[in-house]
Amino acid sequence: MNREELHNLGLSKWDRLRDAIDSGNWEKALSLLNSLRDGVGRLGDANIDWIDMLLTLLAEKEGEEAVYLITKAHDLRFRRRLWKGVSADVFYADVEERLRTLCNILTIAHGLAVDVSEDEEKFVLSFACDTGGRLIARGDCGKTEQGYPWSHGEEGFCYYCSHCVISWEMAMIDSHGYPAWIPLPPKQPGERCTILMYKDPVNIPEKYYSMLGKTKKKEF
Repeated sequence: MNREELHNLGLSKWDRLRDAIDSGNWEKALSLLNSLRDGVGRLGDANIDWIDMLLTLLAEKEGEEAVYLITKAHDLRFRRRLWKGVSADVFYADVEERLRTLCNILTIAHGLAVDVSEDEEKFVLSFACDTGGRLIARGDCGKTEQGYPWSHGEEGFCYYCSHCVISWEMAMIDSHGYPAWIPLPPKQPGERCTILMYKDPVNIPEKYYSMLGKTKKKEF
């Protein structure tokens, strides 16, 4: 191993990418970018697999309700910490601001390509999910053996996907009366995840409350 290779082994690839861009070495920059994308993706997949295994083992040892309890506890801690520079208030904000924030989460933190459309009542997001959706596509993820409010009343609901239900629907309804958005995970391998974000909470159908064991308020 020559001295240059030995030196480069310990350098941050992010710093090397920045240096390559600053120097105009686009071929090297593209090579580093592809390497970083692949490496971050593998690490993310490993972490999601780890969470799925832990939730599955927890359900087997302590019962499925323990999945709800640990996910709810994580949600409370998550709201205190959140992302740097992002206030929890944004999830109760104007619907367009909520949409921008969610799309940033999906396209930056997850690196996804998202189809965004709208009709008179709502925005609709569709994407190939890299977390719960990937677990479902794999075919052997932990799933509920019966229906619960935190699984949209469905059995066979991916444990990992329940965090979206608990955080963005149930917790938001409890604190502000309506969900920030409505996640609809894929039911079969190969299907896309869909998220509904209603422009006015008055127009959210009652069924999206009843499947959570909640009652829709008459006024907001």
